[in-house]
Amino acid sequence: MTGPDATAGIETVIFNSAARLASEARARAKQNDLQEAFAPELWNAVKNLGFGGLCVPQALGGAEVSVRLFCKVVELLAAADCTTSTLVHLQGNNAYLLRYSPNRAAADALLAEIVNKQLITAYSLTEPGAGSDAAQIRATATPDGDGYRLNGTKCFSSWASMADIVLVFARITTLPPKEGISCFVVRPPQQGFAISRTEKKLGLRAAPLCEISLQDLWISRQDCLSETGLFREAMKALDYSRVGIAAMTVGLAQGAFDYAFRYVLDRRAFGQALADFQGVQFKLADMATEIEAARQLTMEAARLADAGDSFSRHASMAKYFASDVAMKATTDAVQLLGGHGYTAEHPVERMMRDAKGIQIFEGANELQRALVFRSLRRELA
Repeated sequence: MTGPDATAGIETVIFNSAARLASEARARAKQNDLQEAFAPELWNAVKNLGFGGLCVPQALGGAEVSVRLFCKVVELLAAADCTTSTLVHLQGNNAYLLRYSPNRAAADALLAEIVNKQLITAYSLTEPGAGSDAAQIRATATPDGDGYRLNGTKCFSSWASMADIVLVFARITTLPPKEGISCFVVRPPQQGFAISRTEKKLGLRAAPLCEISLQDLWISRQDCLSETGLFREAMKALDYSRVGIAAMTVGLAQGAFDYAFRYVLDRRAFGQALADFQGVQFKLADMATEIEAARQLTMEAARLADAGDSFSRHASMAKYFASDVAMKATTDAVQLLGGHGYTAEHPVERMMRDAKGIQIFEGANELQRALVFRSLRRELA
């Protein structure tokens, strides 16, 4: 069977698999958060369900889902457990990075290996002195024989301590500074690659956030994704990532809304259900409206991406708007639950902590607003 019916059938299978993963993730989310550790059963489920290959081309064994479907999967997972959603989202982000790599032979071989061996990937771009301004990274890659020696410190690398493969960005020393940033495939454990610290953080506690030390780490030439630099390609891949991040925050906001809505229907005060108070009704109406607005903006960015149209501005708009909506929605959910919302008895306080991080990572929302302005200025010039 081919055509629309076959596509719909594949989408249904993928979405049903995501629903099963979401159910398991929801059941384990509280314990994961308290223990600040991701359950091995969930890690294996992400692998075994093939979520590492969702965005890998079909010719290489992957599912090659549309950006729209990927967003729906990420949203569904985030409504249950944002931490699990970040892991699945990261696999899509890295697949797009590899799909844009100038070193097609190496990238395609790696994408096929990810699918065949059910590997989990992470990437390491940020440095202590190069956060939102990624062009300022200082980690170096010095040519050495048939490869490169990497030196430097990377930080805020999600899942790097657990991943099978880490994509590390460094500057090739023999290239001009503005052109020399490339990406190198690291397969821990390797001599010269070390997780020097795992951060303690406010939210997303079960997702390890790592500092990485690179000390004369030797990488073969074939594991360099571009010997002429690929910073532009990496930034293009981040546009896809930001659409996925937006979908994640829509799911997070929806999960908090759904929980708060059920709570106020059941909870009584002053002789009536909380839902009978007009102030509560108005707050819930605003939450639902804002979440739907964020969802539609996200899906428009996904539509543009699937159509092959320019979507960078929409990706930035969706990322900052949806994550701001999630921060407000989760905070409102805590408020609606009152004192109960502030305790770990209910998931909304965890959701609020998770939302704060997403306003910052993958390009802080202030950066996204600046990118939107620059895009508008170019369009209107």
